[in-house]
Amino acid sequence: MENQFGLETDFLMNCWRNAKEKAQSKMLGFLESSDGESGMFDLDNNFVIPFDVDLDEYLRSHGFIIEKEN
Repeated sequence: MENQFGLETDFLMNCWRNAKEKAQSKMLGFLESSDGESGMFDLDNNFVIPFDVDLDEYLRSHGFIIEKEN
């Protein structure tokens, strides 16, 4: 039996890359695990963001400035 997680990950990554390229989008993509324990996956950098890392903190560490409205 093939690795289901690997197949699903490859499928989602390919869909994301194709859609982003065709739309010429600068949007960032993240997947959040459905089990609530694995954290998030950065689709653009192919990186698992650990559960204990805040998304705003992660984005700032990559040069993005987060401005929240009150």
